[in-house]
Amino acid sequence: MEANRRHQARHPGFARTIAATLRALESQLADLERDIGDAVRRSPAWRESDDLLQSVPGIGPVASRTLIAEMPELGRLNRGQVAALVGVAPVNRTLRNTSLLRRRTDSLASGSGGGGNDRSAWLL
Repeated sequence: MEANRRHQARHPGFARTIAATLRALESQLADLERDIGDAVRRSPAWRESDDLLQSVPGIGPVASRTLIAEMPELGRLNRGQVAALVGVAPVNRTLRNTSLLRRRTDSLASGSGGGGNDRSAWLL
């Protein structure tokens, strides 16, 4: 977002300020990524999960560490349970299931129930 603002800035002073903000944000992001990587390497369980996840084609450090943080159940559930947990499992559309699903979706959208975690990050 800040990069877009920098390109749209008409006054050179604004562009310099935005560029400085971008450098600070990028530095903070690099520090956080390094801290997360260090924490994963210090934990034998996380390191094992990280190695296994990154052995999957297309899964890099960011996706792996997001999955470790957001889905600690990985490794203890089967693929059907994981699919249901993240919301990609097929659901029978009976009247009972539809009303339960609608209530569950409504409670998640309103911020109540469901633990508050957005487990769709891995879909990005």
